[in-house]
Amino acid sequence: MFQNPNNFPIEHVFDIGSEIISCHAIHLFEDNTNNNMIMITWDIATREHNQMRWEKIVEQQLETTVGELNTASIEVQNIAKDTSARHRMLHLFPGKSLG
Repeated sequence: MFQNPNNFPIEHVFDIGSEIISCHAIHLFEDNTNNNMIMITWDIATREHNQMRWEKIVEQQLETTVGELNTASIEVQNIAKDTSARHRMLHLFPGKSLG
């Protein structure tokens, strides 16, 4: 990966044990020389990555909950309509069983 200058810049995230390391590498070279170098920077990004993962999980759970609440709301509205219709029928036909 580091031997081919066409691979640069390189950005990669490594899981090392319980830590997440963000690594950036660029190819450095001097004109008219064969002096090739690589500069690598890294950062411990565990907290940021875990926060992003957590936010995605919470977002998915919220979307699921919203969908479930919408479905439940429609069901409650249908029950209310049915109950209201039965109530009206009982007033129109007192003493009748509507089953």
